[in-house]
Amino acid sequence: MNPESFQGEKINNPDTGVDHKEGESFDSEILPKEVVSKIESFKKRESVTPMPDILGEKVEILLVRSGVKPSGEIAVYGDFEEEGVKKFNDKSAELLQEEVGKIERFLKDIGLRYKIGKPEIHEMRGEKVGNIRQEFLFINIARNQDSLDALYSAKGDEEAGLAYGYPTTAIESFLSKKAMSRSELPEEVKEKEFYPFIFFKLSKDNWQKEIKVAEQWANAVKKNSPRLFKEFMEDVRKHELNNK
Repeated sequence: MNPESFQGEKINNPDTGVDHKEGESFDSEILPKEVVSKIESFKKRESVTPMPDILGEKVEILLVRSGVKPSGEIAVYGDFEEEGVKKFNDKSAELLQEEVGKIERFLKDIGLRYKIGKPEIHEMRGEKVGNIRQEFLFINIARNQDSLDALYSAKGDEEAGLAYGYPTTAIESFLSKKAMSRSELPEEVKEKEFYPFIFFKLSKDNWQKEIKVAEQWANAVKKNSPRLFKEFMEDVRKHELNNK
């Protein structure tokens, strides 16, 4: 496969949102029902190894499209090979290209800008899955060009965190290895609806302010798609119970 063949071009869709600046608060847009329906119905080829699930990606797509999160990403999976069972073949590259094309059409349809990353190989080794290698790549998504460029050109965790819309204090705490985990939060916070939407590490000194970002994200999803909100909440709670 030639990675350069997947070096995506910036899509010149009309801007649908304003530039995000550090410290600003954004009210989510009420999206057209047809856009929400397309996001709820979004399907793609799944990974053969344990990777982020599609419900979480649907939530991120909705957050970016509604304007409360500046950017995000979608993982695209291609063919895989398993030691002693299945090998990559001449059609493997075509499979990834077809999947990219399908997701490109979806993103254009809902009005998001995107940039396609280079293909990589994810390796998974273990007793349960055997030795598996799968082709994949990431597609960066955003509502406006500045936000897209910020994510695509991000160098290091600090720039990437800012591009994703994470609070500055949370990023600084993570980089200094002084972050707290969600499990350290008071029990009353863990019972809040926004708890599963804390997608970043919190700082010990500013977590009360930082969780307001997660609360805003949760409200945006609940307001635009009660169905997706319910499915995501149930899925997160199920995984938490299984991991206890």
